[in-house]
Amino acid sequence: MVNKPDINEIMEQEGIELKKKGRYYWGLCPLHEERTPSFMVDPARQTFRCFGCHAHGDGIQFIQDYRGLSFKAALAYLGISYDKADIKRKLIKNFRGWERRYHADLCTLFRTIQNHKARARNIADINAEAYQQEPLIEYRLDILESEGDKLKFALYVEVNNGGI
Repeated sequence: MVNKPDINEIMEQEGIELKKKGRYYWGLCPLHEERTPSFMVDPARQTFRCFGCHAHGDGIQFIQDYRGLSFKAALAYLGISYDKADIKRKLIKNFRGWERRYHADLCTLFRTIQNHKARARNIADINAEAYQQEPLIEYRLDILESEGDKLKFALYVEVNNGGI
């Protein structure tokens, strides 16, 4: 998302009173009636959670729940631009940046292994890990040097353990 506001700022703007306890902020949940605080905001993760009504999410989800707005209306309420084309361009730019950096890292690692092999006097001098890594590195370099974005994206997901 572009220009996503800080969750603590959202709570402050909505008049939600929270007190810092440790790394979290606590208060009465504004989404249901209660007498004891069960509403927690985690500023590091930019999330909220109510242990009473089980509501949870980010600042956008909070505004959706608190104000009864749709996702797009919550974005507008928070002043967040929602241009699909802009978001797509940024995702592609980030992916291409990762592709270039990962390719350079693999090339450096591959050259290092090749140099170690060239300097080795015998097979015992070569680290067994290098023999295990070399085919994987060559395979990944082949993918990155190919034209297929589907394979590159599958590699991106694999390298980043499924995280995007």
